Amino acid sequence: MKKSKHNGIISLWKFLFSVMIVILHCDSLAGNNEKTLFIGGAIAVEFFFITSGYLMAVSAFKSGRKKDVASDTWSFIGKKFKALFPYVLIAFLSISIVNIIFKSNNIYNWITSIWDLFLLRMTGIKTARINKVAWYLSAMLLSMLIIYPLLRKYKKNYSTLIAPIIVIFLAGYMSHQYGDLREPMQWVGFCYKGLLRAFLELNIGVILYEVVSYFKKIKLTNLGNNLITLLEIFCFTIVFIIAQFLEKGNKLDYIILVILTVGIGIAFSEKSKLYSFCCNKFFYYLERLSVPIFLNQMVVIYFMEYSSWFSNWNYYGKVVFCLGALFLFSALTLKVVELWQKNEESVFSFIKNKLIISK
Repeated sequence: MKKSKHNGIISLWKFLFSVMIVILHCDSLAGNNEKTLFIGGAIAVEFFFITSGYLMAVSAFKSGRKKDVASDTWSFIGKKFKALFPYVLIAFLSISIVNIIFKSNNIYNWITSIWDLFLLRMTGIKTARINKVAWYLSAMLLSMLIIYPLLRKYKKNYSTLIAPIIVIFLAGYMSHQYGDLREPMQWVGFCYKGLLRAFLELNIGVILYEVVSYFKKIKLTNLGNNLITLLEIFCFTIVFIIAQFLEKGNKLDYIILVILTVGIGIAFSEKSKLYSFCCNKFFYYLERLSVPIFLNQMVVIYFMEYSSWFSNWNYYGKVVFCLGALFLFSALTLKVVELWQKNEESVFSFIKNKLIISK
């Protein structure tokens, strides 16, 4: 089978974990005494951090020596920000419109939220939270800004020595000090807890890269492939089961980290029998859809929460409507971003010609 830069198994679970987070945040739509779904769904963020850490390591190890570390780091972060910003901007504007229609926000909120728009909230700058889920992207990029240059410079010395030391001691500190991994906006004295969470789990992804690189060299029998496939399915589904029944896992969160790491590692090893089944355009589309689903969720949730149209709906009806509306809005967002990416060079070229005299 032709190798693809995409991994369909990861694509599928990115989509499903995004949906889990949406359903978690739909708890604000529930009425009194209505039981909500995925009360512990915040643990889904761990999947994204570990996966991002793995993919960051792939990029760092592929990077050549032509660029210096500083230039390569800013290029890496810049490409990620450039890819994410159109989605962040659309969600930001959409939430703002909903707030303008249904709520009155003072000018201070709009001015300070500029840091939120540019994903700098997790630096510690106090801003209005226009899109509360964007903290994840801010924490990811800021942590990568620290990890990537070290990984790029020290390569295996970082992934096999420095990263494991960081994970061992930081996980121990966070477990002792805070118990669970949740509540990302808790201030811990010098940064938000969510930034520590991102730094820890991105480093887990870096270590996983080394483990998977070794595991890929091992040839498994048919029985071995079957067992690995079952283990992979178990690792992901058990997290969904735990998230459904356990709101806060406390130290169980760290067990879930291990379970997710194993599942993600198997998926990236490409040894699961699900790999060939999932590597197709449909699953790749689900992966692309997961970004606008994650960022746009509060647009739909706020609209439903503020509007009186849904006051007589039960919780489950609201969840179904929310997901349906969100999927449609996210598909439209994809089209808008694709149109922008197709024409951005000509737009910037036009602006440049209008403002700058060419030599």
